[in-house]
Amino acid sequence: MVKYFLPPFTRSRRGTCYSVLLVTHPAQLLLPGNEYSILVGKTPEWEAAASISCPEHKGAVSAVSGGTARLPCNFSPPVGPPAQEAKVAWQKQEDEEEVVVHFQNGRENGDFQHRRYHNRTYIQQDWFQLGDVGMELRNVRGGDNGIYVCWVTLLPLRPDSQHRCCEVALTVMAAFVTEPEPEPVALSPQWNHVIAWIMFIVTVSLLLFLPICWVFSNTCVRTLPPLVQPLMHHRY
Repeated sequence: MVKYFLPPFTRSRRGTCYSVLLVTHPAQLLLPGNEYSILVGKTPEWEAAASISCPEHKGAVSAVSGGTARLPCNFSPPVGPPAQEAKVAWQKQEDEEEVVVHFQNGRENGDFQHRRYHNRTYIQQDWFQLGDVGMELRNVRGGDNGIYVCWVTLLPLRPDSQHRCCEVALTVMAAFVTEPEPEPVALSPQWNHVIAWIMFIVTVSLLLFLPICWVFSNTCVRTLPPLVQPLMHHRY
């Protein structure tokens, strides 16, 4: 018996791909002794492949403009034999289009990442073993507002290889700017010299004027006429 295997359809952000078997000599299928079997969608090896369970969590987070946003996403640890390869992709929904924010298959790969998010995202390297595919988005800005969806894909592909693990709504808030305190006005060196001279002149003037006033006040006291004694009334 001759077996033909057709891999399952796969989905991507560009569309859906299907497998097609083209028979060039259909008459040979009717000849005695020619038996064919077509397997679609899975093989015995795939039935023992690793699997994960995603809660399809929906949440919301907020971050201040210019800061870092943490988009949480968790799934159960893999059960069964380890997958040959696992990939994670964070996508943002924009105008009926899904923009790749982060793509990672054991290491960060920027080939599929939109240029707006270069060097701004981070996922820990052992995310698959820990079941934690949370993403950090640094230096958030107003244009980052929106819905983010996380997909985890196990390889080799099969009908249940892709998992939509979580959906997170991000809100970016404007940073609160405080008015800076006014700085003291710094005088130029020329003004500092002028003020110093004025203070010197005032000080010298006071030192010269106060003794003169003291002497003058004593002189005035000595020259004053004596007080007229009041007349005493005599009794007759």
